[in-house]
Amino acid sequence: MDNNSERMRDIEKMAVLGNLLAGIGHELRTPLSAIISNNDSFERSCKRVTDILARVVEKLDSTSRNELNEILENIENINESNKAATRHMLAVLNALRNFSRGDDVKMVRTDVNECLKTTLTIAGHELKGRIDVDANYGDIPMIMGNPNQLTQVFMNIIINSAQAIAANGKISIKTVKADDDVVVKIADDGNG
Repeated sequence: MDNNSERMRDIEKMAVLGNLLAGIGHELRTPLSAIISNNDSFERSCKRVTDILARVVEKLDSTSRNELNEILENIENINESNKAATRHMLAVLNALRNFSRGDDVKMVRTDVNECLKTTLTIAGHELKGRIDVDANYGDIPMIMGNPNQLTQVFMNIIINSAQAIAANGKISIKTVKADDDVVVKIADDGNG
């Protein structure tokens, strides 16, 4: 297979993957929005119950009062955990949506730091629990570029770095302005 045929096959695969990711993202966004809305309603309802209970809590014995306070604290912690989880899920869905747009966007003003953040959100499952990421995003100017292509390049580098690390390790990312250029430095402590 020659290079042009291989490149065309890769482009077709990326287009299919982009469409698949866009469809999955759309399918997940609707139930996630319902969960977020329900969580907000739940939080408001818990606040109302807490306000009502505050008026009667003085009539309870200390054991019951402590038990009630513990239950209310657990409910509040669960709600905070749910909010954090849904924010993370939205970030992943947004990153997938941006990534799946493929070549829809041509050369535009692009924030390289945002491309790297999107990459890390998408690649998070490859890194989680095994690889620490030390990201040092510098104060860099926007550049003219294709954010989807940049994200794809960063994705390839990050995944290659993750695969080069046999067990636990570290990937370091640094962006800096050097004269009129933006420089991205990515290093890992793997064997690659």
